[in-house]
Amino acid sequence: MDLFESAAMQFEEILSCHLLSGDADYLLRVAATDLDHFDRIHRNCLAKLPGVASMKSSFSIREVKPWSGYPAWSD
Repeated sequence: MDLFESAAMQFEEILSCHLLSGDADYLLRVAATDLDHFDRIHRNCLAKLPGVASMKSSFSIREVKPWSGYPAWSD
């Protein structure tokens, strides 16, 4: 895990990396200009990260509700 996390820090295309519970170990947020660019990132970056045995990619089609900050909860 340490090797993966250290390697993920080295790629500017990886915007964020989260350790998860459940089926997947990590969630990576990646910046790509288009699908061809993502394919290059997938082949030259993500697939070469230490310990990667499989990947699952998802793409946002459109934003339904933008994030506007945390709610102001009252006690």
